[in-house]
Amino acid sequence: MNFLNKISKFALVALVMVAVVACQKSEEKAPASANMPKQANENMTIRYVDADTLLKFYNLAKDFNESATRMQNQLDALQKTQEDKIRNLQASFAQKEKNNVYATNPQQAQADQAAYQNAMEAAQKAIAAKQEEIAKVLEDNQKELNDKISKFLEEYAKEKGYDMILNKAATFYVDPKFDVTSDVVEQLNKQYTKVAKPQDTKEEAPKKDK
Repeated sequence: MNFLNKISKFALVALVMVAVVACQKSEEKAPASANMPKQANENMTIRYVDADTLLKFYNLAKDFNESATRMQNQLDALQKTQEDKIRNLQASFAQKEKNNVYATNPQQAQADQAAYQNAMEAAQKAIAAKQEEIAKVLEDNQKELNDKISKFLEEYAKEKGYDMILNKAATFYVDPKFDVTSDVVEQLNKQYTKVAKPQDTKEEAPKKDK
């Protein structure tokens, strides 16, 4: 089971950028009609961004992609460790059965059966806990990414005097001259300073068998 494929990836984030309405350019009192929303047949200043390109080159998105990959590797390693433990138990039980240990010692058979059940439950619990931990990190990262992009686009639209910024994926055709993706990515990366963070999720050191 590839857990990260069941939840949103980061390259991953299915970013939906809603229309961003620019601010009023003047605070002077205007007729009521001037405050009415513009109709489709009125002139509007519209630009668009390619969300896929933005997420590919925005450094924060790239860092979160790398984080998701590390967490997937952690989960894979944990699953393998738990599977190895179960296989080792099974091999041990098979050897005891071959040596007629269980035939001569029913209590040992019951004890090993209980140990196997406990090991299975512990493995399932450990994997479920890691999946929940990863899901929380991904959710937080996705929210941070979307919030930063949305806030930036709102400010960017106001600064540039744009009435609306669309997501290219949500349109049938837009003249490439209205594409501001490169400028948006450049400005976002100028604002982004990578901060060292703790491990994406807690990674326990392997325990030595006694």
